[in-house]
Amino acid sequence: MKHLGVVILILVAALFSSVAIPNFLVALNRSRQKRTMATLRDWGQAFESASHRHPPDVDGWDHPLRITRGAKGGYTIRSAGRDGKFDAVIHPGATGSFDADLVYANGSFIVWPEGV
Repeated sequence: MKHLGVVILILVAALFSSVAIPNFLVALNRSRQKRTMATLRDWGQAFESASHRHPPDVDGWDHPLRITRGAKGGYTIRSAGRDGKFDAVIHPGATGSFDADLVYANGSFIVWPEGV
């Protein structure tokens, strides 16, 4: 009888873990996306105000940002997302993937997380 109680306790703990861990990982990646969006906005504000402050050079996943300035004063700031690989093609609009690039250009998001 004692062993049955231990087995049931282990099964309940395993069930709880199978639900809690994936939800935790999604929440963690959403948090990193939001931090990345804030960093991209900070860079945009720094460009637009000709500020001398220097926002972070990395996104929420600690991958380097890609920052480009155009000849006419425009700019684009990109985060490679969770996978750290920049997409070859930018698909404007909302994205549901943590691996997709987030793109901020000339004061607005070109690619942003779904639900934001």
